[in-house]
Amino acid sequence: MTGVTVAVTLRGRLGQEVTAYLESEAGWQVVDRDGPVAPLFCLAPEAVGVPCVVVAEGALPPQVVRDAMMAGALDVIAWPEERARLLTIPARVHTAPAATHAVPVLRIGACRGGVGASTIALTAGGIVAWSGRSALVIGGDGVTRLAGSGRWRGPGAAELATLGAQAAHEVERVARPVAGVRGLSVLGGGPVDVAVDAWPYDIVVVDAGVGGRDTSPVVVGAADGSLAMAPAGADVVVVEHGPLDRAGVRRCLGRTPAAWLPYSATVARAGTAGRIPSALPGSWVGSVRRALSAASRKAASAAG
Repeated sequence: MTGVTVAVTLRGRLGQEVTAYLESEAGWQVVDRDGPVAPLFCLAPEAVGVPCVVVAEGALPPQVVRDAMMAGALDVIAWPEERARLLTIPARVHTAPAATHAVPVLRIGACRGGVGASTIALTAGGIVAWSGRSALVIGGDGVTRLAGSGRWRGPGAAELATLGAQAAHEVERVARPVAGVRGLSVLGGGPVDVAVDAWPYDIVVVDAGVGGRDTSPVVVGAADGSLAMAPAGADVVVVEHGPLDRAGVRRCLGRTPAAWLPYSATVARAGTAGRIPSALPGSWVGSVRRALSAASRKAASAAG
């Protein structure tokens, strides 16, 4: 079973051998006992009062095994003879079933770098948060810097993607709130594909960037030749910054964009200061709301 998180508090060579076995043979993720990603259970030299398995070199006397089980241990494993039994432990850990509800996901791609997709993704999340609901924006360092969190360090989207359903219980501990926008959080670590059902948000916005251009229903482009890279089936939001006028944009794109968005020096300054979306002018936010409503039915539902 992959996607299992486990803490190893065994000492010395035994701890190193057990960790190597779990990571290379079982494909589990060894994490710190105290988070930020919580372990499903712990491997320890003695019962520790949380879901744990006692692991010791060689067989233990029956009385020691009995005492450990009476103290709450899930099992007592003699290493290395009984190591295969470790693989049965996740199925024996009783966890509360997660609530299952569909969380809408809005993926926003980009025709090229620097067109403002990260800014628009954060603004989309802000629109939801300002309406009294909750939103999470997933992306790379561009998103976290624009939101004032700086470069992302520690566990992020990639680590949560390995947890499967358990990620719903961990995401709020890993995500960072955006200052000045109650209900909005960001998650760094890249625009990783991750199942978000049962996550505690009303919408998840993914800044998919250039790499996610071909799989995003909404794509952002500037008024230049990069619009030719927009996928045929995507709704394109054009930021009017570049050498092409509206007629030129239509010719390059081969169709009329789903929406036009004005270029704003005020927005650019807010991004430089790491104050997106809290320092955005209301008129520009209104333009984004209209643009997303025109481009995506999901965005219309989330921002209405």
